[in-house]
Amino acid sequence: MTRTSVIPCAQVAATTPLMLPLTHYALPAGGPTRSCRPWPRKSSLISRIQVRNVKNSSSKDKDIKRILEKWVEINERISNEWQIKNSEGVEENDCPWWYGERACVSILAGAIWQEDGYVLEEYIMKKDCEGEDNPGRHGRCDLFFEIGNCDYRCEAKVYWTGDTLEAKKIDNYFDNGNKFGAEVDVKKIKISESYADLLRSNDATLKYFAVVFLVPSVSNERLDKNWIKTYKNTIEEYSKDTMHYAYYFRSDAPIGNNNKRFPGIAILLKEVAM
Repeated sequence: MTRTSVIPCAQVAATTPLMLPLTHYALPAGGPTRSCRPWPRKSSLISRIQVRNVKNSSSKDKDIKRILEKWVEINERISNEWQIKNSEGVEENDCPWWYGERACVSILAGAIWQEDGYVLEEYIMKKDCEGEDNPGRHGRCDLFFEIGNCDYRCEAKVYWTGDTLEAKKIDNYFDNGNKFGAEVDVKKIKISESYADLLRSNDATLKYFAVVFLVPSVSNERLDKNWIKTYKNTIEEYSKDTMHYAYYFRSDAPIGNNNKRFPGIAILLKEVAM
């Protein structure tokens, strides 16, 4: 489905912050300066992209795979370049996944733009809200994107998992009776019948995704390749044949609050039937 009013991707790419050279710029409030020195141990990087669809393997799955590959690439690029030294010359490395839901969604949006998709974030739309007098009230949807001939509506959540990840916890992040889960929010999304007709007339598809970002934190003493292996194995086993996922971890992760390290991020995309 073509929208001729959308700014050409090349023009957007020339202006989006993710495409600007991150060789040197200052942090707010007179903070330290970021330089583009590479991370010292490239062998510490661990990432994987897996696209799953239990019903079929369509070309749209290939689009999601390209987006997730770009998502890993962007996370690696930023964390490679966000090497910070304070005034005493001590390294204080930074990472994009430390900054919460909006930051994580923006990285995903940047990946979609760079793969020739169109994106809206935090846009106004109608939502069903159970128990309210006006179930069709206006709300916001976290992410809309179009790539290929498919439109996607997404609700996203970031969950700070600590140093242990269990399958039952991931269930709760999506739904499992959690009224704040990503899947619960997706089911509130409403589209007009006229928009549905427009999609059908253009042979376009509409899909809904619950998106969960998993951000672990672990003490310096526990963070090693075995810890990363255990964490990523839980993600792989949970997501097997049921959803798309990707992750990016590194053992030379930056230190955050309370002497905890934030070694990486995983993204899980679960298609929701509406």
